[in-house]
Amino acid sequence: MRITSKKKTKRERDDDTDEKKLRRRRGRAVRAKGHTFERECAVIFREFYPEARRLLENHRDDARGVDLLHTGRLRIQCKRKKDYVGVSRITEIQCDELIAGEIPVLVTSGDGKRPMVVMSLSDFRAFLRDLQAAGTLP
Repeated sequence: MRITSKKKTKRERDDDTDEKKLRRRRGRAVRAKGHTFERECAVIFREFYPEARRLLENHRDDARGVDLLHTGRLRIQCKRKKDYVGVSRITEIQCDELIAGEIPVLVTSGDGKRPMVVMSLSDFRAFLRDLQAAGTLP
């Protein structure tokens, strides 16, 4: 004998208006778009960091604003919206807890637009110095 709950789920509520249902559906679509972008970024970064992967939802407490794991010194936050997100979103990466040498990076994209990378100028200079020291910068 199977016992079922009599409580209706969010999708089954009779008192929901069409507007509430539409907002709930739209919210799921926006989250899915963000998750898809994180997966695409992980694939791109695997060219340089073979172990790169998306941080799963159940590990968000440990994230400190980071969406991709195993990316070396880069602490990457991915944002995909209708338009590019503001540069200030890089502050989601908790810089006060950065270990020396870690670089906060924001990867953002808009609908039909190329993904862009945002980082501070001082971090970019340090990154270029590292490439120069390794002999990989022309």
